[in-house]
Amino acid sequence: MDGVQAELTRVPFADLSTYRLPDGVSDEAAVMLADILPIAYEVGVLNGPPGKR
Repeated sequence: MDGVQAELTRVPFADLSTYRLPDGVSDEAAVMLADILPIAYEVGVLNGPPGKR
């Protein structure tokens, strides 16, 4: 699975790849962790220019 943005989705083996956030994590921080941070990492680090890593 490359990724998905949906209200509901079926994720094979989700019990091995998802983590429950602690109660103190705000909605804004959860969005940052789940959406913005991984996209920035993939675009900036994994697909960035070679030699800049």
